[in-house]
Amino acid sequence: AGSEEFMRKQLESVKGISSRLTEGQHLLNCASESLAKILTSTDLESLEEFKSNVSDMRKSLDQLGIDVSKTMAALKNSIQRWDLHNSSVEELAAWLEETEASIAKDPISNGMLGEMKTSLQRTKYIEEEINKKSDGLKKMTSEASDLAALSGDLSVSEKTLALENRLKSLQVKCDHCKNTIE
Repeated sequence: AGSEEFMRKQLESVKGISSRLTEGQHLLNCASESLAKILTSTDLESLEEFKSNVSDMRKSLDQLGIDVSKTMAALKNSIQRWDLHNSSVEELAAWLEETEASIAKDPISNGMLGEMKTSLQRTKYIEEEINKKSDGLKKMTSEASDLAALSGDLSVSEKTLALENRLKSLQVKCDHCKNTIE
């Protein structure tokens, strides 16, 4: 658990450990072979103890490899969660910016019925989109709460809250435009 930056640093560290595991296995094999040649002249009890120790080291190294793989998978999963959340936030922020600019323009109708209908349809379409985005924002808010709890970084939730406020403000503007046209 931690911030996105912390997770990325951890992943790089774990990748470094993972890349060294094969080197460790190779060194263990070399040492094992060399000592086996030397120990041929020793008693059977010492040879069995040596084999047992080497076997234990191999098991430990294998377990370390398994643990490193699990840790790497968990870190990648966490980073993917952060990336997905960040892209969702960016996508919604971009949509809000575009839609806020669009709705900020007063509906120019000059009293023409056709233009009024077009403006009304556009406003209704924006309302439908706001409703869809609101559903997505609920999921995003939940994910932001989880990520904030994991990382201890409340700014994650604050960004989502700011988007929620902008969406509500856009809804109010949309309602105002609709009432003006009607």
